[in-house]
Amino acid sequence: MMEVLPADSLATYITEWVNIRDSVFMALRRDTLNPHSALQAECRIVDDSVRIELARIAASGNYSFSDVLLVREKISPYTGDGELVEAAGIIRPFFDSLDENGMIVGGKQKVLSCYRTFLAETLKDSIMDIEELQEFIKQEDVVYRSFLAYLHDYGDTDLSDITRATEKCCSLVFDAANRGCVSYRDATVYMALRSNRRLVQNVLACLGDIRCGRVHGREQAWAYACMILQPYVSMDGLCMALMSQDERYALTGIASDTSGALLRLHEIIQSERHRLSELPAMLLEILVLTI
Repeated sequence: MMEVLPADSLATYITEWVNIRDSVFMALRRDTLNPHSALQAECRIVDDSVRIELARIAASGNYSFSDVLLVREKISPYTGDGELVEAAGIIRPFFDSLDENGMIVGGKQKVLSCYRTFLAETLKDSIMDIEELQEFIKQEDVVYRSFLAYLHDYGDTDLSDITRATEKCCSLVFDAANRGCVSYRDATVYMALRSNRRLVQNVLACLGDIRCGRVHGREQAWAYACMILQPYVSMDGLCMALMSQDERYALTGIASDTSGALLRLHEIIQSERHRLSELPAMLLEILVLTI
């Protein structure tokens, strides 16, 4: 196998191997008449060997953060899924309309109070149908954008309750799908588009705070570094496949700014050495080992 691969070629090799591997294991599972435990074990050994080699190539390459996004998008199993793309196209105008809504005024404590109240009321009332799902996303978008406006001021604030309550609210959406109140496709696409929107908003807010010198102290710098890296570690295949053109454009800019932002954060953290130039390759290595 080649020692150095451009990102698009690496993505092609990964995709081809995953397709072959999945086809083999699917065929073995379908053949219920013959035992295949030994053959399955051999296939797993081959799979491990190929992934380790691909990971080695990824780790040795001179990749950028843009390359990480490119690979993640190209290896998505949902890329080219016309039905999902069509569903997202129908739903997307709703998300575009969210920009027309205002933000909470009154300061950071007012924002936190409104955020917690909104989540508590959602958990109390639940989400019963598609209209209530839309209303949840609409109201959450207002409090979340308002929250991000004060993100740099929340360095010492315990926000774990908001995180937990948000996770529970998201569970309500899929509970509604399990009850048949919302279709699984709608629940999945709405939540994927919500995740994409929130992620881009969050990272842009982080980059703005770093650019304006609003990040102070090691702990806050570490937190911002983790948030900036989310596009490269947390966007799953569905989210990658359902990005809008505006989100792709935003992520292109984010990828261009990531190295500089991390370098500024490194100056705040003041660690003895850093491997920022190697980070994209390390992220690709981890990605390959976990497919």
